[in-house]
Amino acid sequence: MSQADNPDLSLSADAITEESYRRLDAPFPGEVPAVLLDPNAPVADKAEASMGIYTELPLELLTPSEQKVNKEMSVREVHNIIQAFLLQANIDDARDGDLSALVNEPAFMEAVYKKVVSEKAEDVLHMWDEPTSLHNNENLPSFPVAGLPPVLQEMVAGVAEALQVSVDLVAVIALAALASALVGRVKVDVGGTWEETVTLYALGLAESGNRKSAAMSQLTRPLFDSQLKLREILDADRKKLAIQKTVAEAKMKAAQKKAQKDGSMEALMDLEEASAEFDAIVVPELPTLIVNDATPEAMAMTLEGNGERLAVFDAEGGGLTTMAGARYGNGNSSNIDLLLKGHVGDPVSQKRVGRGAVVLDSPVISLGIMSQSQTLRELVSVPGSAGRGLVDRFLIAAPKDRLGFRSMTPTPIKREVQEAYAELISSYATSLWTVEERQTVRMSADAHDVMKAFEEKCEARLKPGGDLRAMGGFGSKLVGSSIRLAALHHLALYGVQRAFHYEIGTQSMVWGVQAAEWSLEHYRYAVAMAGEIADINDAEKVLNWLRSRSKKTGEVSQREVHNLCNFSKAEQAEKALEMLAEHNYVRPAKERRTGGGRPSKKWEVHPSLLG
Repeated sequence: MSQADNPDLSLSADAITEESYRRLDAPFPGEVPAVLLDPNAPVADKAEASMGIYTELPLELLTPSEQKVNKEMSVREVHNIIQAFLLQANIDDARDGDLSALVNEPAFMEAVYKKVVSEKAEDVLHMWDEPTSLHNNENLPSFPVAGLPPVLQEMVAGVAEALQVSVDLVAVIALAALASALVGRVKVDVGGTWEETVTLYALGLAESGNRKSAAMSQLTRPLFDSQLKLREILDADRKKLAIQKTVAEAKMKAAQKKAQKDGSMEALMDLEEASAEFDAIVVPELPTLIVNDATPEAMAMTLEGNGERLAVFDAEGGGLTTMAGARYGNGNSSNIDLLLKGHVGDPVSQKRVGRGAVVLDSPVISLGIMSQSQTLRELVSVPGSAGRGLVDRFLIAAPKDRLGFRSMTPTPIKREVQEAYAELISSYATSLWTVEERQTVRMSADAHDVMKAFEEKCEARLKPGGDLRAMGGFGSKLVGSSIRLAALHHLALYGVQRAFHYEIGTQSMVWGVQAAEWSLEHYRYAVAMAGEIADINDAEKVLNWLRSRSKKTGEVSQREVHNLCNFSKAEQAEKALEMLAEHNYVRPAKERRTGGGRPSKKWEVHPSLLG
């Protein structure tokens, strides 16, 4: 179709618009609908009310972003629209000869009008939104540090400032360290048969470069110092028992030799007595308060010789995946049994190939892990972990990191703050290590009322449609978590000399509820992210490529992304682009009919990536 063959295609946009309005009995360009004069009216309402006037509005009636799409259509654009209409309508007889009669037909003019308006409205409504972070944790609540007892508050704030890391990460590990110092010997009597063993599984998520190891070292050093002190204190008694054991063994061997020689009843009775004496002497293992890594079997053996209590702290996450069997396990869900039961103190019987079973009456484990997000993904993938609620037992901190915003002149942590924190940890660990029975703390009547109100609220939120329904495993443990957190608050507030003489008060219980609510938001984000980590990594790769391209075109093909980002599968490129679209970095381009084979899907690129 040539311009010479169709002189009427040179009609201006004004002529077509005015003719269209005349046929619709709409004022042009007279009265303007009131909605168009309202600067706060939604763009969609303006487009609907204008019925085409929108393309002719005075610029002063539009917002700056709307002005960008308020350019009058050129003759060429009108020509293209009419041509597209003819192709879609498959009007073969109109492709040759004079088109002036067709152009002036009312039905044709109405169709062109609708197409002009719809395309213009689509441009208006399809404005770019601002891109959002792939790691959308910017609005997560901050840990309630202000409500902590002074000894913890000052340590958490001090370490966070000195190392320029998030207070959330520091807080959860500090609480886990305090829980570890209780060495499995503290419980809360909630009422009736409900008891909560005061321990904690804490997981702080931070990517590489966030000084996880430095923070972990500051917070766990008192545990290692306490372990050394306990070994020094108990080593003398252990040596005495070892000598007694050696003497008893010699006596037993002599009795055995005598019984074998004469076989008399007296000799047999002497052997039985010597054997009982030997068995009665137990030489304890050196206290192991804290380790960094352990397989499920090694952890069970350590617990067996360690009074059934153990703390595991790790700044890389390998310890957690090893314990859960994700690293060296055989895919057996029994690998997580010990972690599940160690959180509540339930009995464990673990069989070992070629050796006797490990039987634990009431093991208590405390965990403090700082790791990258990949560790959580690996933990979620462990067989049985999701269905049996392993991740639901963790207090997770997933804050926005401070990379790029850290001060180069941070305030060092005060020595007296470190000493007070170390004394709190050491006093509990050394005082409770040799205690056989668990010490009980109770709740005041007012604190109990606070807890019951929170319990009722959580139960209502577990109903269909409630915010805890989709995370029932974690939600059903939220009240128990608030009680444990309140107990830790109470123990830090009063110290080992007074904590067991006072009840958990309202102040501690209210803070426990606040901390539990904080944990809910971080858990929700972290678990959702764990299911998307692979996609996020691929999306970041594409985003970095879009930013660093030498030739920044406003549109890219999916095939181009697949090839230039070195993806092994086409699906990776597609999922990465879809995730970037969810965060407004790209969007599907309008499809264009082309000849040849199947075209690669096109994606428009956000203007912020074109500069």
